[in-house]
Order: sequence, then C-alpha cells, then structure tokens
Amino acid sequence: MLVVFCAFGAMVGGFAGSFPVIMHSSGIGSLEFGIGTMMSMFADVCAMTAAGFLSRRYSNRAMLLLLLPCVGLAGLAFMTSASATAFYLANIAYGLAMGGTDIFMNGEGSNIEGDLKRPVFSTFHGALSLSLSVFAIIGSFVSTLASPWMTSLLQIAFLAFAWECVRRQVPTRMTPRSSGKTPTLTNKFPLAVIGVIAGICFATELSALIWSSQLLNEQAPRLAAIAGLGAAFFGLCNASIRMNGDRLREKFGDKPALIFSIAIAMSGFGLLGLSTSFAMSVFAFAIVGLGAALQMPCSYALAASYSNGNRVAALSFVGSIAGTPRVVAPMIFGWIASNHGIGSAFGLLSAALAVALLFAFSLTRTLFNLQPQEKT
Repeated sequence: MLVVFCAFGAMVGGFAGSFPVIMHSSGIGSLEFGIGTMMSMFADVCAMTAAGFLSRRYSNRAMLLLLLPCVGLAGLAFMTSASATAFYLANIAYGLAMGGTDIFMNGEGSNIEGDLKRPVFSTFHGALSLSLSVFAIIGSFVSTLASPWMTSLLQIAFLAFAWECVRRQVPTRMTPRSSGKTPTLTNKFPLAVIGVIAGICFATELSALIWSSQLLNEQAPRLAAIAGLGAAFFGLCNASIRMNGDRLREKFGDKPALIFSIAIAMSGFGLLGLSTSFAMSVFAFAIVGLGAALQMPCSYALAASYSNGNRVAALSFVGSIAGTPRVVAPMIFGWIASNHGIGSAFGLLSAALAVALLFAFSLTRTLFNLQPQEKT
C-alpha cells in the first residue's frame, strides 16, 4: 500500500510541476484552468460518493486493480491536452479515476491501521508527499525541456508497479454484510463536521499544489524549468512531518494535531499573500506543507473512528460533504487570480482555513455526546 500511495503522489506531483506547460499547450488562462479543475473536483466527489456503494459489493483490492490503469490513461490524456475542450474532458476523467482511488486506498490504509492497533496512517500519507515532491521537480523539468507526455510515461510506469504490488500482496477483504451500511444518522453529524473541515483543508492544499508553479513562473519566468520547487518544498516539508506524524497522533491525539496543523498552514498562506519574491514564495510553500501535513491523515482517522465497521462508507460520506468546497474552490481561485493576481488568491486561503479552524475547535465529544465506535 505504501507503493500505491507513492504512485498517487507521483500523479499529483507530476501534474503540479507541469501545469504551466499544460496551460500553454492547451491555450487556456487562469480562469479556464480554474473551471477545468472545478470540473475535475466535481468528478472526484462523484467518484468518492459512488465508492461508498461500491464498497458493499467489491473489495478494496478489486477496485484498486480496476482504477489504477484508469488513472494512468486519464493522466496521459490530461498531459497531452492540446485544446480547452480536451483539457476539460481530461479533467473529468482524471477526477473520476483519482477520486475512486483516493477513497479505496485510504480505506485499505485504515484497515491496516485497525489490524495493527497503532497509528500508521500518517506514514502512508508521508510516502505520498515524498513522492509528490520528487515528481513535482521531475514534472517541471521534463515537461519544460522535453514534453509533458514523457512525464506521463514515467507516471504510468510507477502506476504499473503499484498495480502489480496490489495484485500480489493486497488481500481481498469484503465488508461484512452486517456492517456494510451507510453510517447511521447518529454518526452523520460528526462525520458532516469532519467533512467540512476536510473539504476546506483539501481545497487549500490542492490550490497550493496546482498553482504553486504558476505563481513562481510569474515571479521568475527565467526559472521556469524549476517552477516545480514550490510543490517540491511543499511535498518535502509535508513528508517530513507525516513520516513522524503517527507518533504525534499517538501522543497528542488526532483533534489537537489537526488544530495545530491548520494554524500553521494559515500562517503560510498569509505569507504567500504578501510575498513578491521567488525565494519568499518557496519558503511560504514550505510552511504550508508543514501545516497541511496532518490535516488529511487526522481527518480520515477521525472519520474512520465513526465508521460502523465500513471505513470506506464513512470516508465516502465525508468525501461527499467535503465536495462543495473542493468543487467551487478552483473556479473561485481562478477568478480571483485572473482579476487580482495569484498572490491575492493565496492570501484569501488563509481566511478559508480560519473557518476550518473554528469547526475543528467545535469537534469535541462533549458537543456530540458520542464516543467513536472504533479506536484507530
């Protein structure tokens, strides 16, 4: 599963470093790019919602074996987009494939954490971040000096290796029929709150990844070949915390770790809003990476604790709630970037995280009068 998480990170990182080249070859601007990303996020959320139903009939192993090749094909179409129409269609396919893969790989990761009876979720996400940072540099370098499709071939090779690992090593686990239901109404309220937090955190993290290279490219066009440094530093700092995140989660708990992470990311985005230099922006992306490190692992772990036995169903429900900020954020970000500059759009993400911070503070057992049904 570590290989699967790494392959997922390679897809995201490779695209993050290649976005300026993809935008140029597709003939689109910031607003069109934001609309395309919004379409991808909508497809992503639809896939996440569908995953909850599919999990009752198919194992995580079966779905990953189906979805990983789809991710590779959609990624190739995305990388080779030569028009706005092709860009939009590739975004939809990419969102469907990645959204389903996201839920099922995290569902299996949560199962492993439950089997081991100790936190390991953050390590999975740390591997993802490390792979993301490496492929962000590879993506910007290869796409600028050669072609985006060459970056895509490297991604497909990684996905093929991940597919073989799943085929050989991941067991077939079927959700027990008695627990294969959607989370009960009693548990839906805390899951909905977690969904709002996860949606805002994911939207801001995604914005940092997909727009980092474009911001750095605008600030220093002569350094276009290394414009992936923003995403790379983001990923490296992200991985440095995530690789040790399970010890932090075990020591302090998921809720305090989540609150602390959101606060750090807020400061990073605030700095991005004020930055006018390449070096300062790279430093700010590093701070955002540090802050974003434990946001999703903690959110997924909290959701799994209210899963009623079917972790994929709980994650699917959270993903559907998280859909609204994930879908609308790219278009809003693109509109602000087109009219007021990318730096200003990044600054406003700090305010969005302030809202997530308020929800995180409200996420207490005394508020819901509920105990998590599973210790994760």
